[in-house]
Amino acid sequence: MEEDTFSLGGKKRRLSVDQVKTLEMNFKEENKLEQERKVRIADETGLHPRQVAVWFQNRRARWKTKQLERDYCVLKAHYDSLKLEYKNLEHETEDLTSKLKELRAKVREEKREEEHSMSLKEQKRETEEENDKIFQMVPTSHNGLCSSTTLGSTAEPCQLRNYPEKEIIMVKLKELRNLNYVDYASNLQW
Repeated sequence: MEEDTFSLGGKKRRLSVDQVKTLEMNFKEENKLEQERKVRIADETGLHPRQVAVWFQNRRARWKTKQLERDYCVLKAHYDSLKLEYKNLEHETEDLTSKLKELRAKVREEKREEEHSMSLKEQKRETEEENDKIFQMVPTSHNGLCSSTTLGSTAEPCQLRNYPEKEIIMVKLKELRNLNYVDYASNLQW
């Protein structure tokens, strides 16, 4: 604690412990001093009213300095907290940006896969339509028998029905249109 001293006519006089306690107690009650109160405290402490006024003035200056130090500590702690929170938010933003980029890439990939899948479905549908046209051209009322090119010969089992469906699908529509319905099996070459 700082020494409480006063100068009276060039001579410094130290305050007693009791005087300082009384002055401190009154300062805690109210740090401003009115004339009436100044005289009452001077009587209690045995000091001149001017000495009490100077002590209060000096004490207020010390109090303001300490208050500024306390305010600075509070503001610095708040600043440090905000700085740490800012760094955490920056890090979180970087993480979220990275995740967003990954998700965008994933969405693009899924979209490509979906478009590819749709393309494959469209190709399959077109192939099925083409196959339906092919099968519509193959006569089915012959009961599995095909006639020979020579007149009067007996009917043979239809060889087209003996091929697996996969190989029949590979036959192009143009080739089937050009087949002679009477002897279409002998014209197919696998």
